[in-house]
Order: sequence, then structure tokens, then C-alpha cells
Amino acid sequence: MESILKFLYLMNLNCNISDKIILEAYKEILKIKDKEKSNIFISTLFTYLMLRRKDSQLITKLLEVSFEQDGFTPFKEKIKINSKYPVISLSGSGKKGIKTINVSTTSAIVAVALGANIIKPCSVATSSMSGSYDFLEMIGVNTNLSLEDTKRLLSQTGFGIFPIEKLIPKFDQVYGDVFYAPNILSYALAALICPLKPDIVLYGLANQDIEICGKILKNFGINKYRIVSSKIDNIYFMDELNIFGTSYIIDNDKTKKDIYDFEKLLKLPSYNQDDIKQSKNKIENIKVALNVLKGNSNSAYEEIVALNAGNILQLSGIANTIEQGYNMAKIKIKTGQCIKKLEDIIILSNGNVNKLRELLKG
Repeated sequence: MESILKFLYLMNLNCNISDKIILEAYKEILKIKDKEKSNIFISTLFTYLMLRRKDSQLITKLLEVSFEQDGFTPFKEKIKINSKYPVISLSGSGKKGIKTINVSTTSAIVAVALGANIIKPCSVATSSMSGSYDFLEMIGVNTNLSLEDTKRLLSQTGFGIFPIEKLIPKFDQVYGDVFYAPNILSYALAALICPLKPDIVLYGLANQDIEICGKILKNFGINKYRIVSSKIDNIYFMDELNIFGTSYIIDNDKTKKDIYDFEKLLKLPSYNQDDIKQSKNKIENIKVALNVLKGNSNSAYEEIVALNAGNILQLSGIANTIEQGYNMAKIKIKTGQCIKKLEDIIILSNGNVNKLRELLKG
């Protein structure tokens, strides 16, 4: 507790606090067995860092300490598959200001149906109705795949998954179910919890400081990436591109983020947050996403899924622009073939396709 107490005293005196003290305090917090006590200390430390020390080098060190708890190494093994398109790791920080359906996972299925290759680190929901892990498990995907099974599924279908919490169980005991808004580790944590090294990392952050993410990824050996975010107002952010408000993108070859207004660019109706909000329960939330994949959703949900699928397609080299990718996604969705692709993923994962079929009946 010595380093924790030192940190608390210096923080309350508004003193400068060295990286050494911060890291030592963090290491002590990770050893605390009392969940209530560790929650208090880790939330205090991370809130201080969000307000005072959003530094990519320090965040990198904090992430390294976090991974040491489980002996986890990000991107340990390079993956190669028989495809002319790159393998993209797709993940997001979560904890966004507006709770929606599972936009990134649904968009990934659409993009994969058009030839993209995606690795999806997935997690259970903390602040939303359903996380990516919840979504995939409830529709019947086998989420207990070995590394070899994941590589096989990726080669066969263009889609592979890694449950985040199962890769870092010791760290998750301290970190899990604590934060309901982006914290200091949100700048890269979900993007890094992938044992396979992709060709490109696509990461969404529910915060405006997306430039920091790329610096951290480079510290972990990722030189090709895209970071996205979107702003609804001056408070709330989402960890994907949005069909209203302002969207941001920064690639590895840029020093400043590009700004987009996709409502104008795509000539969309004027939507608002009520048009994309999550449903009243987990099952209904998943059914909304499935209706998009069936091609039965002429709504803002379809638009935001098509937009984010278009982003993946442009990054993959399947489309020349996000706008072209969006149009390709819209056409594919209307064919109903995205549901067939989802069925293939479930079956080839040795999952239970009857779960999906029961949900589609409702």
C-alpha cells in the first residue's frame, strides 16, 4: 500500500507525480484481492490520469504491466491466409456515450460477406445491453475456440474471434465491470488483446483523442492502423463512424485526424440518437442487428452498419472509398446473403446454428 498512499497524498496536494510512482501504485492495486477496495483505487488512479496524464509512453507501460498479470503477449503470432485482401483486427473501446445495437460486429459480418478478412477481439457488455461476445454467443457462434480453431475459421470464412476476458483472466478480475466511460487504458486495450498479428488494426475509441491510440499501437509493433471515432455533441462520443454528428479517422500515415460529415456525404436523412439507440433488452437488441443482416431493416440501423462496413471495405482495398464501400454494403444487405454468411460462420465454428434460426423466427 506504500506506493498507493504516496500517490494519493501527492494527488491531493496537486503535485507532479512521476511515472515510477504511478506504475508502482498500479502494480500494488493489481495485487489487491478485495474487489471493492481495488475498484476504488484503480478508478481514482485512472481518473487522475485521464485528467492529467494522457501520455502514450506512460499508457504503454501501464498496458505492459496489465498484460504481465497473465503472461499475455499481444500479436505474438503472424497470421497468413490464402486471400488477396489483408487480415484486419477490428475492435472498439466500448463505453460509448450512446448505447446502440452491436454495430461493429454486424458491420464485420457484412464486410466479410463481401470478401473482407476480420479478426474480432470480443468482450461481454459492461455498460451496454450486449457486448460483441454476448451477441456472438447468443446467436450460436462457438466462442470457446482454440488458437488453431480460430485460424481455421478465419481461413474458411474470413472471420475469427478471440474472447478478451479469457485471454487476460487475472487482469480482468481487477479491471472488469469497473468502468462505464472510457478510461486511460481504453486508448488501446481492446485493440491489443489479440494473440495473432493482423495486417491492419482498425480500432474505435469513444473519445476525441484518437491520435494517442496510434502512438501506443506503434509501441507494440503495429505500423498499419486506422483509428475511428464520432462525436454526437460536445460530451458524447461513439467508437465507430456515425450517420449524424461528426466522425473522425486517423490512419498510420497521418499526423492529424480527418473530419467527416457522413450525413451530407452520403445524402442521408436527418437521424438522431433515438434512431440508433439500443433496445429494451438483450434479445431484442440482437434481433434488431439480425433484421439488418436479413435485409429487412430500412432504418438508421442499416445505414450505420453499412457505413462502418464500407469503412472496412475501403481499408481492405475492396472499395476505393468509404462511400463506395457503403453502397456495396447496402446492396449486399438487401440480398439477404449476410445471414447465410453468418450461418456458415456458426456452423464452421462448431456452434449451434439453431440459436440463430430461433432468433430469426421471432
